[in-house]
Amino acid sequence: MRQVESYYVVRAAAFEVDTANQEELERGFLAGYAWFSIDELRQHRETLVPANFADLLEPLIAGRYPAEPMTVGV
Repeated sequence: MRQVESYYVVRAAAFEVDTANQEELERGFLAGYAWFSIDELRQHRETLVPANFADLLEPLIAGRYPAEPMTVGV
C-alpha cells in the first residue's frame, strides 16, 4: 500500500471544530481531534509521520517558508 499526504500551512483564528455535518462513516473513523504546540508534538506518544513532523513544522510556524515545496518521509 502506498499513501501520499499533502500538508498546507494556513493561518486561521482559533475555533472549535464542528462535527455536526459529518457523515456516519466520518464519525466512525475520527475518534477525536486536538490542537498541539510544537513541544506537545515532540512529546506525543503516538507515532507521527513523518517522525520529525515537529522539526519540519517549527520554521513554518515562525514564518520561514521554503522556496519550493518539500518532499518528506520518502
